[in-house]
Amino acid sequence: LFRHRIRNFRKTYLPLTRTYLDLEELRRSPPQADCIIVGSDQVWNISSPIRGFDPTFFLEFLGSGGPRRVSYAASVGNGTELGEYRKQISDLLSRFDHISVRDVTSQKLVQLLVERRVEHVLDPSFLIDYDAITPPPIVKPPYILAYCFRRNELSSLALRSLRERLGLPVVSINLEFDQARRVDPGPLQWLSLMKYASFICTDSFHGTCFSLINKTQFVTLEFKGGMTRLEDLLQTSTIPERLVSNRSQLEYALSAPIDFHTVSSAIAKA
Repeated sequence: LFRHRIRNFRKTYLPLTRTYLDLEELRRSPPQADCIIVGSDQVWNISSPIRGFDPTFFLEFLGSGGPRRVSYAASVGNGTELGEYRKQISDLLSRFDHISVRDVTSQKLVQLLVERRVEHVLDPSFLIDYDAITPPPIVKPPYILAYCFRRNELSSLALRSLRERLGLPVVSINLEFDQARRVDPGPLQWLSLMKYASFICTDSFHGTCFSLINKTQFVTLEFKGGMTRLEDLLQTSTIPERLVSNRSQLEYALSAPIDFHTVSSAIAKA
């Protein structure tokens, strides 16, 4: 069912003109366009164990000429050093006509490489209204939503505390937690679960983004590595205290509801 939902979502909302399978294919037959945009997410994270350094995401296949090159909300992820790829990445980025990134760490690093202004922008998830494609509730509200990639002492503590404090059932996306109903939603069902939750407990960047978009009370759980973009997002939103790493921080966050009027104003100015 999950794979079926993914396929249907891609077919309906993500029509593709052509799919390139590797860098060599792009070099042989680059897209014919006036402008090529790369981003967002961690497309420039060369420390990623999944991809490492891939010149495709620095538009190497366009050579020295070609269409305008633009990045939108790209990120280097957790990396602060480019090592042996520094010169190559610097040369490739210097060919870009406009560069924007989605976190301060990426902004500082890329500005040093290209020695010119690099824009700091919001993640593109903030750019559109999702109401038109969000289904009605697939789980009857009210409920606490757990959208976590890690099942550990902190996430278990947070969900237990939330359940006791709010007196609501817990619905968990993908992961099993004690006394929680586990669901495996597709993209549209995910939007519904996020929108209609009374409270969200997450360790996900986009879980945090959609909590802000939907103006839903939430806490974001700290984890080892990968915190830069979450810290930056919550600092931009004026609520850095929503990032918690222990019981006392959790209790403070739960006792102080988010003022979304202030938060929305801060995001609108970002």
